[in-house]
Amino acid sequence: MTSGGDGAGRPFWKAVGSGNDFIVLDARAAGAGPDPLETPDWIVAACAPHTGIGADGVVFVGPPVEAGTTLAIRYYNADGSRASFCGNASLCATQMAVALGLAPRHLAFGLTTDAGRLTVTAFDGSAAEIELAAARDLVTASADAPSAGERRIGFAVAGVPHLVVLVDDIAAVPIAKRGAELRAATATRPDGANVNFVAAPPVDAPAGTPWAIRTFERGVEGETLACGSGNVAAAALLAAWGLVAENAPVALCTRSGRVLTVRAAGEPGRVSLAGEGRIVYEGRLRAVR
Repeated sequence: MTSGGDGAGRPFWKAVGSGNDFIVLDARAAGAGPDPLETPDWIVAACAPHTGIGADGVVFVGPPVEAGTTLAIRYYNADGSRASFCGNASLCATQMAVALGLAPRHLAFGLTTDAGRLTVTAFDGSAAEIELAAARDLVTASADAPSAGERRIGFAVAGVPHLVVLVDDIAAVPIAKRGAELRAATATRPDGANVNFVAAPPVDAPAGTPWAIRTFERGVEGETLACGSGNVAAAALLAAWGLVAENAPVALCTRSGRVLTVRAAGEPGRVSLAGEGRIVYEGRLRAVR
């Protein structure tokens, strides 16, 4: 399968948010309509790690669709399915707006996703922050029983649905097996959910040591190195379980070793997610098969 019509030789960017990696395409020329490459077959082929570019998903950067915003993004998982929100993709899109000359650093601007409008800011280097609606539809005790080494399971929607599983030992989680089981568990039917496993810092760890988190992502159907929206869901449930102080910043160390921080925003019912949005390289499409 070729890159599609006038897509041959088209620029693309590779971006990384705490280990979550994305193909980013400037789709503003398509206006409000779909980009010529915005098809499940192309997305699956492009995201393939050995025969394509390789990525967890694809971000199409489009023109603003509502007043007071700078751009809109459409996000697709590696399996070609469209997702309403991806936190790390949004952090990367924030820095991408600067690279495309659409926004300056250190000045908040509006970005629209399928899950709603975000207020975002790009900082020096690869740091970025997004402000979004707080996690909703919290269920502190899922209908699915904890397994060995699991203390409790909760559910929340942070743009997309998430299960959050409190575990004793993050390294011991059989994430491929258990993540696949819970991804389509009772509480998440019919669409399934991302599954986030979280563990407290060791009791003798220095103050400020982050929680540990690992995520099994639907649409990727495996573990990814980070999940921004999963951190938002995890922070909400940790507070609901009384394990962190209400409205206190919650730092979580992802599988990549990079830390994402969730904190209350200035506006009630809003939170911010701060982390990495790094543009790794720019290339030109030829063909993916």
